[in-house]
Amino acid sequence: MGRLTRTQNIHVRAPGPSAPTQTTYEIPSEENYSGPRKSTLCIMACHSTTPTKVKLIVNNLKYLSKIADAFVLIDSAECQSNNLQSQVRNTHPSLNIDFKYIDNDKVLLCHAKYLYYLQNFSYSQYEQLIITNDSFVICRSIENYGSLMNENYDMVSLLASNQIKYHFPDFLRSYKTRSIGQLIEYFNNNRHRVHNEQSLIMVYEIESTNVFGNRKALYEADDPGVNIHYDNSKISRYLLHANYPVIKLKRMQQGHHPAIDKMLNEINF
Repeated sequence: MGRLTRTQNIHVRAPGPSAPTQTTYEIPSEENYSGPRKSTLCIMACHSTTPTKVKLIVNNLKYLSKIADAFVLIDSAECQSNNLQSQVRNTHPSLNIDFKYIDNDKVLLCHAKYLYYLQNFSYSQYEQLIITNDSFVICRSIENYGSLMNENYDMVSLLASNQIKYHFPDFLRSYKTRSIGQLIEYFNNNRHRVHNEQSLIMVYEIESTNVFGNRKALYEADDPGVNIHYDNSKISRYLLHANYPVIKLKRMQQGHHPAIDKMLNEINF
């Protein structure tokens, strides 16, 4: 198991529903991970209806390509005539990328695209799967996430949140391929409980965290009821002092913020 290094001044709660303990967070360092990198497929759900979304996807592939060996981009059928494929292939000509298109499910959203691929295609040649979407911009290296991902957890998330209740937000998660059947079964068994955005978040995102007991998050937010991506003081602290690598697209669209503007300028976004 890789050593933990570079202690940050971020206090976090221990994993678990009650999360009673606070400690100082330490970011795992890629260069100190002692085990071999596991073969990884990245499955990205997209809805590339705007030039900003296309730019975001192209940008994120730059960073994801450091921790994944192959990619499947599943876009909405209505987006098939846009320039996502050409932009991706022109910018990242050496990446192993497959494009799929399905109708946009207005209830299940990204999860319909994940399930479409997971239940209809073969990926057993990969040891682990990154499941992600186009709701955020990666603004710095995520190789520390890749280090944690390569350790022996069934599920790894970039962040653990206490908003609503303790959970792993699913905009960026990874799973061992040997364990993904448990997630598929959970989604299928609980499909009848999902009727709208609120129930989708509760059932398919928040409660799915508990499918796996052997899980770990790279960052653990310690404030109940707070979404760090939209809290101005939190996002400053995470982006500027804890090397947090993500800016949510919806927060960008809400207006300027010094820390967000700084990071976006650094990646020319």
